[in-house]
Amino acid sequence: MGYYLCLEKMKDYGGVFLYNAAGSGKIDIASMVAKYYRDKDKKVLLIHGPGDRNKWKKSFEKTGLKEKDIDFLSRTELCNSNFKYESFFGFNLFIVPDSGLYVHAKFKNNLRINLENLLKININSNCLFISDEPINSAFNDVTNNLKLLMKDSYLERFKKDGIIRKIGLLENNAGSDHISNNDISLFTSLLNGFSVNLKQGDLNLYFDKIANICFEKMIITQVKYAYDHEIFMKLYDRLIPFLDELNFEYVRLWTKKTNDGSEIKSIKWKIYKKLESSIFSFRTCMKEILEKNIVTRKILTDKLAVIENSSLKKEHIENIRSNFESFEKQEQDTVLANIEKDINDIDSFISN
Repeated sequence: MGYYLCLEKMKDYGGVFLYNAAGSGKIDIASMVAKYYRDKDKKVLLIHGPGDRNKWKKSFEKTGLKEKDIDFLSRTELCNSNFKYESFFGFNLFIVPDSGLYVHAKFKNNLRINLENLLKININSNCLFISDEPINSAFNDVTNNLKLLMKDSYLERFKKDGIIRKIGLLENNAGSDHISNNDISLFTSLLNGFSVNLKQGDLNLYFDKIANICFEKMIITQVKYAYDHEIFMKLYDRLIPFLDELNFEYVRLWTKKTNDGSEIKSIKWKIYKKLESSIFSFRTCMKEILEKNIVTRKILTDKLAVIENSSLKKEHIENIRSNFESFEKQEQDTVLANIEKDINDIDSFISN
């Protein structure tokens, strides 16, 4: 059962990768793990994406947790170059969705640097990484995140089980023009040792035991599918120039221009990964971005507008308004034109 495997691997190595396709229940399993830690009076920090907080709150509620039981840290805040990581001390569990955003160990961005510092000062903490898939583009995606777990409290176990040696061998061979079967076997053993591939039955088994929870059991039909290579290439041939043309003005406005641009890069990365997962996940993701643009337009064109039930947080809305008002009239007109263009382009793209 995925829930128990996550706990077991975190006990042994201080961390685990929980992965499967979008919509398979990873958030609910992570919420169950958070409940386990809170029942032991341990502190939990969730590093969430922009607009994801409400989704997590609903999942926490299924397990009996309240919002005050969990500490929340927006990835937007974590992007800042002046992030005060010293303020986040004494945590026992870090939940890190979209773990592929943190793999860049060689060319470190603010996300990676700040997460490293958070884990260093919380030396006895465990880390639950979540992703739709275990790797993005290279073997080193996994080894780079494994290095985040190599803290003093677990270093001896890493040495004893040969993990450090395997990471070194894999990284040395990763730059080669030829990937051997031994390299693949080495990678597979590392991946299997630190990851849990979620099974849908986990949720039903667990939630059946919790009283007073309305949880609809999922009906799973197992199918085999794969993108035809020609279709795959056509999709990406359209998507790459489309994303290059998007302005993401709402992101530029809410960040107060203090981040290093990694937030927009992370959104684009998420879009690519959603498309790899399924057309449905991709369309859902694009509709959320469309909604953020529409809400931003309303914020900027109607000063008296009351924004309710939006994925934009209150602090984002305040930043969007204040930053826009600080612009000269010409720049304001450019921003509004860019937002209007993004709305029309996204609506046309997902309709075709």
